Amino acid sequence: MEKTKYASNDTEVLKNRLLVTDEELRCVLGVGRKTAKAIAQEADAVVRVNGRKLNSLEKIRQYIDTVAGK
Repeated sequence: MEKTKYASNDTEVLKNRLLVTDEELRCVLGVGRKTAKAIAQEADAVVRVNGRKLNSLEKIRQYIDTVAGK
């Protein structure tokens, strides 16, 4: 099976996804590579699927709400 090479930078498309790549996470958050990876680690949002590293947007949203005090 071939690895899917579909990446989107359209934030409206990305808002509906459960999991995103590091590059897509950077686009959603509007931050750099190091910051996006740090946020994903702090939020415990890193998920491994068939050897691919993806990030859970739901966990990241919860983490940001917690940090922001909501």
